[in-house]
Amino acid sequence: PRPASLNDGPSVEINDEVIDLDALSDSLVLEDVLPRLESIREYSTGITFVPHLNGLYLVGAGVRKKSIVKVYAVAMYSSPTVLLSATSSSSLGIAARTFSDSNNATTFQLEMVYSVSAEKIASAIAESVRPRYQGSPSNISELESLIIKGVNEFGGQAYKGTTFQFECTSQGVLVT
Repeated sequence: PRPASLNDGPSVEINDEVIDLDALSDSLVLEDVLPRLESIREYSTGITFVPHLNGLYLVGAGVRKKSIVKVYAVAMYSSPTVLLSATSSSSLGIAARTFSDSNNATTFQLEMVYSVSAEKIASAIAESVRPRYQGSPSNISELESLIIKGVNEFGGQAYKGTTFQFECTSQGVLVT
C-alpha cells in the first residue's frame, strides 16, 4: 500500500520505492530529464520543434489542415509540472491549458507550411481555438484582430516559414 502522505500527490515507483514527486525539487527532476529531451519532428510537414523554449518544455506537436492543405505545424510548450503530472495525453492537454501557481504559462509555436493572407491565417487560428476556449467569444475576435494587424505590418501575408508564438498566461495572450 502507498503511504498515506502520497495518496493525493504525484509519485513514481522505482525499484519498489515510491517517490513523492511533490517532495522533489523541479530542478532535481529536470536535471535528470533535461539531457534526455529531444526535438519533435511533426511527421506530415517535416518541421522540427526544439525540446524547450523560454523555460517551458515541449508537450507535443501537430498540424492544422484546411481541406487537404497543410496550413501550419504547431507545438505546445508548458511547465515541467505539467509534464510530470500527466498520466495520459488527454490529461496532459488539460493540464497544459489550466493555469495555476505551478503552471503559469503555456506557449504555442506555429510555423507556416503554406502562404496565406492575414485574414485567412487569423480565421484558421480562431477557428481552431474557438472550440477549446471557454472564455468570452470577444477574446477570440480580439485575437483574430491582433493576428491580422501583426501580419499586415509585415506585408499582409503569412509566408511559408513564418513563425508565430502565442504566450498564454492567466492574464492573457502575447502574440509575437
